[in-house]
Amino acid sequence: MIQNQAIENKSFTFKIVEQNNICLVVFNGYLSKKSSAIAEDCLNSIKSSSCEVFIFDFQNVSFIEKTSHRFLVGLQKEIKSKEGAELKLCSLTSTFKQDLLDAGIIRNNDVFRSTKDVLLRMTMR
Repeated sequence: MIQNQAIENKSFTFKIVEQNNICLVVFNGYLSKKSSAIAEDCLNSIKSSSCEVFIFDFQNVSFIEKTSHRFLVGLQKEIKSKEGAELKLCSLTSTFKQDLLDAGIIRNNDVFRSTKDVLLRMTMR
């Protein structure tokens, strides 16, 4: 599933891939208040997933406005409401990571450098 919306010559998209009880959500572009409709589509897509592990990859996100923290809180809340589900975040910029940690939105244990790092850690369990 791919969603698109133009945002003042900037766009935000996401792609969801599910396999083997893992849901990978890859974000692209510019995450802002103006992309809230797309963010809501993403949240609704995740609600219907029966996966146990959710990996959010921000590698291709060019900019994240602080107003988007609400979106991430909603995603996190939705995933934590699923019994036994885990959330992993990848490829956050150091500034964005620190903002989220300082705000108490994420835990350091849930942040990884890349999707590959998450998958490697999962195989070592």
